[in-house]
Amino acid sequence: QGWVSNPGFQAVIMVNPASAGAESDGILRMAFQNQYPDHNFGLYTASVSYDVYSPFLHGGLSGYILNEYLGGIINDTRGGFSYSYHLKAGRELYINAGLGAAIQYRAINRQKIILPDQIDPLLGAVLPSSDFTDISGRAFFDIATGFLVSFRNYMVSVSVNHLTRPDVEGSGLPESLLDRRLTMYFCTAFNLDSRKIWQIKPVFCYEYAGKDMLWAGGIVLNAGEFSLNTLIITNNVKDINLQTGFGFRKWRTLFFYNYCFKLDKK
Repeated sequence: QGWVSNPGFQAVIMVNPASAGAESDGILRMAFQNQYPDHNFGLYTASVSYDVYSPFLHGGLSGYILNEYLGGIINDTRGGFSYSYHLKAGRELYINAGLGAAIQYRAINRQKIILPDQIDPLLGAVLPSSDFTDISGRAFFDIATGFLVSFRNYMVSVSVNHLTRPDVEGSGLPESLLDRRLTMYFCTAFNLDSRKIWQIKPVFCYEYAGKDMLWAGGIVLNAGEFSLNTLIITNNVKDINLQTGFGFRKWRTLFFYNYCFKLDKK
């Protein structure tokens, strides 16, 4: 049910409001992910975000737009903004606290939905259904909060999304309420040369929402303006995924492109 289908650190501006302005200068981020391209499920995620640090506000501001295309049946479009207060708690210790708000619209393509009463034993899905009356698009409001702590080359992020537990379907039933999503991640950086052009960044992530849990770990290799990443992702139902991709930074723009492949045979 959650709109984040990948480890939260990959969409850090959208998942943790405290990350707004964490890199000081304004940065435009553009990302695209192809989920399970080898299975032809038609699962795509695209996003654009911008964040900047403001000395006047003693913190960072961010805004984003995200679209998730889920197999041609569900299309989620989300836009939001956040503010993060930056506190210098020590010589090299920084603590950010943020709050974000967003509006999401979920569009549903009824033509591609097949319900049990539409299936004929001999001819297949050819019968009309009487259950389509309540299926429609819906917009809802959402709130998130989070903290970001950095010390030297180490960073820890903790955030909670869906604080208001928005009703996705508008039915008021418990199963249509989004579970609050806890996201935690840790990363650090090791310089491989004196000019700090080559870096290795180990990354670890944990997410929890209702009955769902996710773990991820991997490596990001930075080489100046170019980066490569490889992540192993698993969850409490024992799915195992491999994500790999690249990033490119020019001027104040970051572009990410990732593939996610299913490793287990289920």
